[in-house]
Parts: sequence; structure tokens; C-alpha cells
Amino acid sequence: MLCPRCSTPNPEGSANCFSCGQCMTKAPDRVLQRRSGVLTEPRALSEPKEFGRVDINGSIFLVTEREISFEQDILQTAAITGIRFGIYKHYVNGIRSSQSYKIWLSDPHRVLAIECAKGFLVSDSKIEQRYQDALKVLWPAVMVPLVSHFLDALAAGRGFTVGDLTFDKSGLHRAGSMGALAKGAFGLWSSVAGGKSVEQREAEYRHLPWSDYGGHTTASGKIHLYRNKASWADFSLRDTWNAVCLDPMFDFLYKEGRLWKFVGGGQR
Repeated sequence: MLCPRCSTPNPEGSANCFSCGQCMTKAPDRVLQRRSGVLTEPRALSEPKEFGRVDINGSIFLVTEREISFEQDILQTAAITGIRFGIYKHYVNGIRSSQSYKIWLSDPHRVLAIECAKGFLVSDSKIEQRYQDALKVLWPAVMVPLVSHFLDALAAGRGFTVGDLTFDKSGLHRAGSMGALAKGAFGLWSSVAGGKSVEQREAEYRHLPWSDYGGHTTASGKIHLYRNKASWADFSLRDTWNAVCLDPMFDFLYKEGRLWKFVGGGQR
């Protein structure tokens, strides 16, 4: 969706433009004042907007623009820095012994966990519906702001980190190294068959420039990132904070060559 003020493309469902701050649901307000480069407007005195509520086995999961609450836990919506979610099922001899449809939210100090597979003799369809409804109300309240934050950090050159990867204008950077066993195996292979040296393989392991980035896929609860057509890294969507934000972020960047506008690399 396009910002009505500056025409910058934003992810669907964005409340405010990540570029100029304009509210996406109304025409530009000409009386807004620019202070320290940020457009601000007077805070409404009305009740905070409610994105939705979901009944999870008698406990209400409530999401508003001010706070998110479940059972006895409350997080301030604007303070949330992380989200992860996913489905886990355990089987013994082909029979399911347990399952989890869980969502985690975090601020700099605490974690709020929402388990949708709660209750005795609750149908699978009911659990699935709870889970999907919870994710739906979290989309405008948490997912869109986090994706917008990552896009802003990428465009501004600050970069951002998910798992052990840092994303910036030069590409993707891995914090760790290949490890002694992998280096030994590649060293032996190089000495026998030739090809890339251990140093070259280590450099490729640690850095993936955008010019070699081959896209991503999501499958079996993971997101996979590619160097050209070869797998380069993967994350568990359930276990890695903010890995679930990468799929909508990249889907947004793939359109109309936006990635190259954000990283300053021009067109391929």
C-alpha cells in the first residue's frame, strides 16, 4: 500500500508509513509539525484501538494499540521487540502424544507466552482456529511494526539482527565460523580435488552479499535463505526470535525491485 503523503510503498496493514510517519488510513494532515525529523500529531484522548480478542480455553487474549494481555501477563504493545510462533506435535508409535500451538512475545525484560492448544478434549479445528485468530490480531499490532522497523534499519544503514545473522546494506553476515571439522574436511577436499580454498569457503560462509542472494523459502517450520541456488542458512520459525518477520519482509522487498532501492545497489 502507498503512503498518501510521500507515496512510499509499505507492507499491507501498515498503520503508519515507515518513511514519513503519516497515518495510512487518512489523507495527509497539513498542520503536522516536523520535530527532529519525525512527524508527530496530538495523541487522541479516546480509548486505545482494539485489534481483537481471542478466547483461549476461557482466558482472553486481548490485543490493543496500548497493551497485549493474556491471563495475568501484560506487555506494552509499543515495547515489543520480538515474536516467534509455531506448531509442534510429538508422536509415539504413530499416535500423537502431545501438541503445541504456541506464540511468544517479548519486550527487553519479559516474555509473554500464549499456548492455543489448551483444554481437555478440545478439537483440533478449535485449536487451529484459536491459533489463526491470535496471529491475525497480532499482525497489525506486532508484525507490521517489527517489519517496518527492520525495513527502516536496512534503508538507514543501521542493519538488524535475527538469530546469528545481521542484515545490512552489504548483505547478510553470520556471526560464527564454519568450525574445525568443516574446515578440515574442506581443506582435504581442496588439496585432493582443487577448487575453492578453506579461506574462500569461510568467507562465503560468513558473508552473503545481496548480489549473490538467491531468495528464500519456508517449509516444515523453517525459513531457508539461499546463496544463488544453494542453501546458505536456515532458522526455525518457532525457536528463533523474529524469524517469522523475514518472510513478509522479503515478500515486500521482492516487488518492483525494492530490495535494491533499500540497499543502494541499483538494479541487477
